[in-house]
Amino acid sequence: MDLSSYPNGEGHVVEVRGELTAREPLAKLPLAVQNVLDRESAGLVKVNVAHVEIIDLDGVAALIRARETAVRGGARFQLIDGQPRVRSRLRIAGVLRLLEEGEL
Repeated sequence: MDLSSYPNGEGHVVEVRGELTAREPLAKLPLAVQNVLDRESAGLVKVNVAHVEIIDLDGVAALIRARETAVRGGARFQLIDGQPRVRSRLRIAGVLRLLEEGEL
């Protein structure tokens, strides 16, 4: 899994590339969100998963932890650009709406 981050007009984007699976160091994702909050006064943190093709339940948990990190830091969280396979996994897990809404 590779992570990068950059500002956009609404806040900050954390881009995820690769797999979101137990084989990856998933703790890096919430840490990337925390790093954004430490560096920027981001009111919104978007996690772009356009380049994630595989996600398992450990990856789902990492996204939820990333959301919790953003909310604890006072930012809104929003998942964007999920592949159909990723969105389907999140829908089945019952968290797609929570991750996409951008609410506190």
